[in-house]
Amino acid sequence: MDRIAVAPSSALPEGGALRFRIQHEGAPVEAFVVRQAGELFAYVNRCTHRQVELDLGAGIFHHPDGSVLRCRAHGAMFDIRSGACAGGMCSKGSALARVAVEEHDGTIYALPT
Repeated sequence: MDRIAVAPSSALPEGGALRFRIQHEGAPVEAFVVRQAGELFAYVNRCTHRQVELDLGAGIFHHPDGSVLRCRAHGAMFDIRSGACAGGMCSKGSALARVAVEEHDGTIYALPT
């Protein structure tokens, strides 16, 4: 499958997040991409604890201090770089499902799986 244009690079500032839809493992899903230390990290928008959207539709994925991703439903926390459980209600060893993204010529692209 071809890559999908998510947004212009300028739409995602450092520490920011954007939601988008993509085909993941053959099904349409909500996903999100964040920019941390100049790098892009993207995941399926589904908490490992209760399988709800991390942001509950609000577009807010970071813990208030910006150090981790946080599920707004129950407080599960995930490492920004790896998606691994970093505390709270997620099971140790669990991780968010990664979505491949790349940035070229001022555009962020996602790669369906």
